[in-house]
Amino acid sequence: MPKEEIIKEVIIGDKFNPLENAQGLKDNYSFGKKDPFNKSSIESQSSLNREDYRLKALISDQIDNYALISYQGNIFQLKEGDTGGIENKFIPIGVKVKEINLNEKIVVLTLKGSKLKLAFNEE
Repeated sequence: MPKEEIIKEVIIGDKFNPLENAQGLKDNYSFGKKDPFNKSSIESQSSLNREDYRLKALISDQIDNYALISYQGNIFQLKEGDTGGIENKFIPIGVKVKEINLNEKIVVLTLKGSKLKLAFNEE
């Protein structure tokens, strides 16, 4: 029996429950060690609080779109596709930059199914 078929189900009590696909597991659980030097992993338990984020500028270099945001009083650069703790060490772990839209002047951040849309007119 291939290894993949063996781990498709887990015994819980007397019932077999199918596991989620790999992407579902990755999205719902965090793996690895916490970085003790990453300020965002210590101070924030990775949440999207509107009060913590302010959109400051949108920039394009003809190839990629970037945003300057203020997060808890510090200004950082974000690129579309960045993930906190991986490509970007300044935003909370797991927060993803889903979209930077120059025409609508918005930035969309996501975290485990929740979405935060940042725009210039928000104070």
